Amino acid sequence: MSSDSSKASPVGGDSPAAADTKNAKESFGGKTITFAGSFCLQLNNSMGPAMVLLPLMNQAAGWLTPTITLVLLFFLSTLAGTMLCEAMQRIPGNRNFNAEPRYEFATTVRHYYGKTAYCIFQIAYNISLQALNIAAMIVSAQTVDIFIYKMSHHGYALDYKTFTIANGCEDFMIKNVTNVEECFVQGNIFSHDQVISLGFIITMIMCIPLGYINLDANMWFQWFSLIGLLVFTCEFIVQFILNAIPGTKWHQNGQTASGFDQTPLFDLRGQPQVLGLSVLAYAYIVTIPSWVNEKKQGVNVNKAIWYPAIAALIMKVSVGITGSWGFHLFNAQNGTAIEGSDDILNFLLAPQMPWWTQYSAYLWDLTTLIPGIPVLSIMVRYNLQAGNVCGRKMAFFLGVVLPWIVTAFCYEYDALNTICSWAGNVISGFVNFTVPAILYYSSHKRYAFLDGLKEKPKEVKPLQQENAEPSQSDTKPLLSLSASLPLLQAKEYTTVSASETEITSENSLLNINEDYSLTSCPIEKELPFLNEDIEYLEPPVNAVPEWIPIDRKKLALFIAAIFTFLSVAYTVVQIYATVVGDQD
Repeated sequence: MSSDSSKASPVGGDSPAAADTKNAKESFGGKTITFAGSFCLQLNNSMGPAMVLLPLMNQAAGWLTPTITLVLLFFLSTLAGTMLCEAMQRIPGNRNFNAEPRYEFATTVRHYYGKTAYCIFQIAYNISLQALNIAAMIVSAQTVDIFIYKMSHHGYALDYKTFTIANGCEDFMIKNVTNVEECFVQGNIFSHDQVISLGFIITMIMCIPLGYINLDANMWFQWFSLIGLLVFTCEFIVQFILNAIPGTKWHQNGQTASGFDQTPLFDLRGQPQVLGLSVLAYAYIVTIPSWVNEKKQGVNVNKAIWYPAIAALIMKVSVGITGSWGFHLFNAQNGTAIEGSDDILNFLLAPQMPWWTQYSAYLWDLTTLIPGIPVLSIMVRYNLQAGNVCGRKMAFFLGVVLPWIVTAFCYEYDALNTICSWAGNVISGFVNFTVPAILYYSSHKRYAFLDGLKEKPKEVKPLQQENAEPSQSDTKPLLSLSASLPLLQAKEYTTVSASETEITSENSLLNINEDYSLTSCPIEKELPFLNEDIEYLEPPVNAVPEWIPIDRKKLALFIAAIFTFLSVAYTVVQIYATVVGDQD
């Protein structure tokens, strides 16, 4: 690879804004995330705040359509993630995901489509991530408030409308109601809407410092999160099943009945929310570019995306179905959701639940939701910095601090479902599915092969050296040659970075000398004498394997068209439902 190509501009030919290279490198993390760390990070990112909504969705819509939708979006989202990585890799100079300046999601859009598209996407990208973050902040803060109340029998918050101190569950205490179960199930223990609670402040203090450090430095917290995710999610599933079994002490009867018959096969009334919430459950593709820039060399992109996605699918389907068995969440008679059912943690924290389940719910929030907040904040900061929108300090304020200021005014109970629905239906689907597919299409159309070079004809059969035996060893990717090489046997996709290539025979035998640089040549025979002069070269991502009999560009256009249509159609449905609901 030529030295100039490694410093390609992220604007596709435009000169980037002047920036100090050393400071730019320090603004991002190093390439240190291993495959295990990649699995951990991807699984954590895919199990966000939408998971607490899945049990209600299964009970309201029936288990059939949510399960089918989650499986379908699993394939499409994972494919979109690998497509996005391949589009990034095809940018000249970014074969190893180490170009300078660095390519993030937004700057990749700028490279292919220019500054106007970049500005529009940067806004949509930030709104999408911050909407997810605000939803996680609300759930986390409310759970911490409930934990504080459980431990101290007090909950405190500042009512910024009247500048008075609000006490948790005060309406129930005023009415001399000793059982505050209903207060817990509501999720928000404060009757006032305009409050900044102690739980909110504690959560904010935990997250803001983690949003300042880089992604690779956050990995210790991500391992902590993964352990909590696996342990406490399994505990929830067991508790859900115990609740559904008649005869257990946690099985409920009457109007609050729980059981396997609580979840129908299909219910038309719950279908409008299925797509939006399912898309929200897979709205983690936006985090992949930052990860791929900091993954360790040699970590396979496809495996590091597909394997955790499979694990996440199993967990999501399991929590959605068993959670809908464990509690009465949807009133089938009038077609309305039970208050607080849009967050299954509210029911797991109820006083009648065993103490280990209640504490598991608290710890699940601490280990799963809270660690995901700074990760999304870092992604926003990275994209602002990579695009030279602002410096690190301003990017830190916009990406990490500002969302907490906004969330302070969105703490009221009804905001959670509204934010999740609109973010999932209107923005997240377009950003996470449509844009990666379009980028993939454009990358194949603009660059026929990696490093922006044209690929050789596929049927190239170089001359065999005399008495040479065919090699059966695996191919090995090489980056550059600093000295003269003997005649090499070139397979498919042989490319040469030079003004001309000398073809010595009609069979296209390559004669490469010191004036040429081999950029992406799979060689049939391993050349050990070159090891000291060869830099590691990332293998092609190949988001769509060659054995799949589908035209790659047509598949990308199909995915983009489907999710564009769904985003527009669902936006119309949401607007119509909102207007009709307000009139009623």
